[in-house]
Amino acid sequence: MTSALNTKINSYSLQFGIEFDEAYSLTPTVTGSIGTGFTQTWSLTGNAPTYEAGVGPLGGSGSWKYQVGPSFGSSRFRNTTSALMQSLNDKDFSIGFWVKVIDAPPVGSGSPLQTWQLSSNAGYLFSTFNDGGTLKFLYNGPSGAYLLPDAINLNQWYYFAARRTPFTTTLYVDGVLKETFSYGGLSNNGTSLNFGQVDQGFDNTFYISNWYLAPTSVITATEISEIWNTGSIVPRTVKYYDGTTWVNSTAQKVYNGTAWVDWDAKRFDGTSWVAI
Repeated sequence: MTSALNTKINSYSLQFGIEFDEAYSLTPTVTGSIGTGFTQTWSLTGNAPTYEAGVGPLGGSGSWKYQVGPSFGSSRFRNTTSALMQSLNDKDFSIGFWVKVIDAPPVGSGSPLQTWQLSSNAGYLFSTFNDGGTLKFLYNGPSGAYLLPDAINLNQWYYFAARRTPFTTTLYVDGVLKETFSYGGLSNNGTSLNFGQVDQGFDNTFYISNWYLAPTSVITATEISEIWNTGSIVPRTVKYYDGTTWVNSTAQKVYNGTAWVDWDAKRFDGTSWVAI
């Protein structure tokens, strides 16, 4: 399903992406270069996530809803194909996805949302953490755990992104840099990609949308900002008057006096003109 957010993300040279804009399946539609000839080996632990077309980033087209805990059981969607991650150097990648959390974990507890295997000194774990009654995002990578400083709200969409170079990782929330840290040697590539979690003894409902993986050079700080801008605006419908009523227009071009050309709208962010 095409959306402004999906189109923006897929305009970059992704390694791999899942938009979560269709019904749950063990063979979800994937995007990016790895999708060519890639054999998917997804598995499900517990109850399946559900697709909700009307719930997602404003510029997107839906999300998958995960419900985990005593009231629901486990819900973990996982891929263990080695080629999934090993074709991209784990010292150099950019990842991003949209998330909305409905339930906060107990004070002092974390609730995993999305994970790329950590056991081989690679990858990361991204979760929410209840810091004395304040909910925050937690990123656990090769050099340790980093609790991002800002409080986050329940029932609100956030766009999380991380960029890793051989010795530095930068973390972004809603297009804004939040943390930079350095680390030393990594060993081999992580392979297991997880969305969701197993039952940890407390109820947790959350949504995930538009996950992607790309080389660091492809999704830079500028591209992270552009993805945030695209996913955080209300899609607008152009209409025209047909003499009786206003109807939706399917026109995607404007006439420049000589020919019909593509119209790429931009807005001024205070410093430069950026795509919307």
